[in-house]
Amino acid sequence: MQDSYDTHEHSSLVMLLEAARAGIPTRHLIGTLPDLRQKLMDTIDSDLGNLANGQQVKGRVVWGNYGQGKTHFLKTVEKHILEQGFAVSYLSLNRDLGPNNLFNLFPALSSHVLTRDANIPGLLNQLVSKGLSPKMLETLSELSTGISHPLPNLIYQSFLKFETRDMILLYNALMGKKENLTNAKQIVKSYYKYEYQRMPKFVQKEHLISFIEFFSLLIKSLGYKGWIILIDELEIIGRMGKVGRLNSYKNLSWLMNLNAEHKCPIYTLVASAEALNTEVFQGTRKQDAREMPKLAKERFDARAAEAVAKFFELISSSQGMVLTPIKTDDLKALLAKLLEIHCAAIPWKFELPENMVKDTCKRIDPSTKPIRQIIRMFIETLDIYSTLGIIPGKFNENLQEVYDFEVELPNPPDDNGTEPRGFTETTLSEMFDT
Repeated sequence: MQDSYDTHEHSSLVMLLEAARAGIPTRHLIGTLPDLRQKLMDTIDSDLGNLANGQQVKGRVVWGNYGQGKTHFLKTVEKHILEQGFAVSYLSLNRDLGPNNLFNLFPALSSHVLTRDANIPGLLNQLVSKGLSPKMLETLSELSTGISHPLPNLIYQSFLKFETRDMILLYNALMGKKENLTNAKQIVKSYYKYEYQRMPKFVQKEHLISFIEFFSLLIKSLGYKGWIILIDELEIIGRMGKVGRLNSYKNLSWLMNLNAEHKCPIYTLVASAEALNTEVFQGTRKQDAREMPKLAKERFDARAAEAVAKFFELISSSQGMVLTPIKTDDLKALLAKLLEIHCAAIPWKFELPENMVKDTCKRIDPSTKPIRQIIRMFIETLDIYSTLGIIPGKFNENLQEVYDFEVELPNPPDDNGTEPRGFTETTLSEMFDT
């Protein structure tokens, strides 16, 4: 039994090490490595305290260079606030899923929602187990009186009847899945004909927001402190056309409540490469901070123009947070922890040199490199020394210099001999359309 446990522990350490090398912020990794952004976390904690007390709270944007730890920070926030009793949805944007279309964004957010007392994403289990609680129903009824349209509430009331053939369909409709909405309305009509006929006509373009409002209130009535939305890779906006970018700014302004447009228990934290601000918002390629309020007035109205203008003003100043390079002492603490994991995960053939962390920091010059690259280089250093007894970047009498830290070890080349890169490692000229 002891041998089996040791094998499991060793495998876990190896997986932890490889997650750090690959830059994948797993919950295990986040819980093991020291927190290097405590000041930013304190700011978020203050916001969340106000949200839990029923106050309106503006969302924030986290700016950072590529590889500086934006995703790791969001995942750290996710773990931290789950433990505090909030429901959390984390979403990484891509070319097919952006903030320009709430019809696609909301179902993705609702299906990814996590709570500390559930092992799978979503709210189905909680709704089935708590959905008939008198206290919950009373709380939800009180909270949902001011939402934009009554349809989500009627769908939920129909769901509570727990008709097996309809339950999943109604749940999916409640989560914003458009393909289930028509059938859900027919079921609602059969249960609540009088209420259905009295309600205003449901227009998706105008009233979809009511599903987001109701979802946040549903979370609150289930006993959680609020709904936290974490959105990564916001720089994808730079690839959109004018109308797509305008809709993104308008939708984000609402989700982040920058203009106090709603009183829902929602807090939205987004992360983006600084290039989005310098190249698209304020830059020479695009001047969205100046041009988009004009376009909003043309396509919508003066109120929308004001909301978009406020969006640019706030996320570039008071509601913006910057991931600055990690301080030397904090970096040494991080690398020392990685060294500890490496020594426990990998058999070392050579004795650990003194001042390994300190000497490595001097050799790789961390002030000029993103934290993701530093971690990868440090683990490569440990791999080489533990196996060959060679300090990378130094000349050894028996072997020539095996590793030069001026150039990072490349990924395997693709067919045309170029190095493949992830989306967040592209250059600015590739990143943003001209």
